[in-house]
Amino acid sequence: MIVLLLFPLLTGCGTDKPSDLPKLHPCTVKIVDKSGAAVDNVTVVAASPDSKWASIGLTGPDGVAEMKTNGIYPGVPAGTHKVVVAKYVVKEVNGEPVETLLFDKSFADESTTPLQLPAKERANYVTFEVF
Repeated sequence: MIVLLLFPLLTGCGTDKPSDLPKLHPCTVKIVDKSGAAVDNVTVVAASPDSKWASIGLTGPDGVAEMKTNGIYPGVPAGTHKVVVAKYVVKEVNGEPVETLLFDKSFADESTTPLQLPAKERANYVTFEVF
């Protein structure tokens, strides 16, 4: 996570994009719980096994995340992406703070997540229900 935060500082603030960056398409992801209520502060990562580019977003109070490739470039490449989502909450156990996942751990692991984002060459809007 620190690397993602430092990347803009290390690469500068220019608008130059990598020459091998594929065409990106607008993508908005909404995260809701079983009741349909929006979930905020969820980290959303969409990655394709045949691409080196990952798209990242963080949901706001409305449960919506605008996806950005490498956390910088708005949009996602076309293709089918595995989606992992994670939100950690701190609970007190025996007087000590313990960080736990809010959702089932399968959603936070690329090998077990059931979520897929079929990004098309247009604007994409997808809602995922997590529990």
